[in-house]
Formats: sequence, structure tokens, C-alpha cells
Amino acid sequence: MPFDNYFVRISCDLLRTDYKEFLDLGISPEVYMDSCSLNSFEGEGKEDFKFILKKFKANTIHAPFLDISTGGNDDDIRELSFRKLSKVLELGREWGSDLVVIHYNYDRLYYRQGLDIWLDRSTEFFKRLSNIPDHPVIAIENIDDPVPDVALELERRTGNDRMVHCFDYGHHNVFGQISSTDWLKQISSDKQIHFHFHDNNGTGDDHMPMGEGNIDWEKARLDILDLGTNFSVTLEPHSKDNLLRSLKYFQKYFLPGGSEV
Repeated sequence: MPFDNYFVRISCDLLRTDYKEFLDLGISPEVYMDSCSLNSFEGEGKEDFKFILKKFKANTIHAPFLDISTGGNDDDIRELSFRKLSKVLELGREWGSDLVVIHYNYDRLYYRQGLDIWLDRSTEFFKRLSNIPDHPVIAIENIDDPVPDVALELERRTGNDRMVHCFDYGHHNVFGQISSTDWLKQISSDKQIHFHFHDNNGTGDDHMPMGEGNIDWEKARLDILDLGTNFSVTLEPHSKDNLLRSLKYFQKYFLPGGSEV
């Protein structure tokens, strides 16, 4: 059952207070943490959250992304970004997380004339992350990328078998300049791929429930199955109501038997 390995984005604050509700839904969380939340995972806070996550069959993590710089010009900002993301990977290792989603945050406006320099710095950044012992899989996610060239080159230069592609259908629907089918054809099929599912109408990153925008999810389902590689999926709602609506759609159209919540 290929799409059984799925997760649902839930903020760490919401998971702390409402984890029993999500357990009752039978889902596994992709824990989203921002930089402020990350600071709360010290001592008892870290152990208490580990206790919660052990109640679920699996988990993934979405690392902080705002103000994170993996290849930018400022050494101090890159170093602070490294400390934050290395802490996330270490938490993921302690919590048994399947993978950690990271935005590499290439800015095509600022660095369009210095891509190779940016890639050199970002490659060094991710090689350092790769040196963290027993780190979870690192899944780097497309944001406003028109094509996958930067992500694929970064993966190639880093040379870490546990660094994979996270393809976000919602982001692609707004910013992609080639079809999702052609995008996926460029990704190596000998690695795991992680997918983010949320919907929009192509004009903004609205994180609508699946089936309520204009993304062709039947085509997405067939394209993913045609890849013939291991994959996992995260639904990315931004509210409880959207979570239930997206989960209902996903379970009906992507899981065998079309069962619904």
C-alpha cells in the first residue's frame, strides 16, 4: 500500500496540548517548529516531548525556515543557522524521527549572479550537517524554485546518501516553470523522496485542503507511483479544520479502499 507512509503537519505547540486528538485520528505527525519553539526543547521540555512522540507510530520534523541562511554571504548568520539546524537534527535523532525537512533558502534575486559561490557555501553547510552522527534523513524542499536545478546540484555536491529531495506540490503549483511530471523525472529514483501535499489555485501559497484548489491530484498520484522509488508524504494544513478536510480527501483518493476519517 504505497501511500500508507504519510504524515500530517502539526505545530509542536499544538501537538503538546492536543496530541490525544491526533492519536485518535490514527495519524503520524510532521512536527513543525519555529526558532522560538526550538528554544523550548531543553531538559524536561525535550524529554516531555519525546514522551508524546513515542505514542505515535512514526514522526518527521519540519525545521525552522524563516531567516535561515545555508549559503548566504554573512558568516555569522550562516553559523547561527547551522547551530539551529544541527540542534533539530540532534533532536530528530533522539526522537527517532524518520527525516527532517529543511529549506535551503536559495534566493534567486540576491544570488543570481553568484550561484556557484552560494552553492560552495551551502554545500559546506550541508556537509557539516551530514557529519552529525546517526542523523535522520535530510529532505531539502523546493520553495519558489522554477526548476529543480539548485536542489539537485546541492544534493550532488554534498554527496550524502541520506540527503534527499522534498517535492512540495503546492509550492510548485505557484512557482514551477516546468510540469511536476518533468520535475520528478529529473530526481534520482535510487533515493527516497518526500512529498508535501497542499492545494492552491496557482496564485499564492495558500495551503488549502487537498481537492479545493486546481492541482491535479490524480495525475500526482500516478506520477509518484510511476517513479518506482520509496517515498513518504506529508499533508500540510495550517488549521485543524483544513487538517480534517485534507485528511478526508487524501484517505479517500490515495489509500486503498478509500476509507475516510
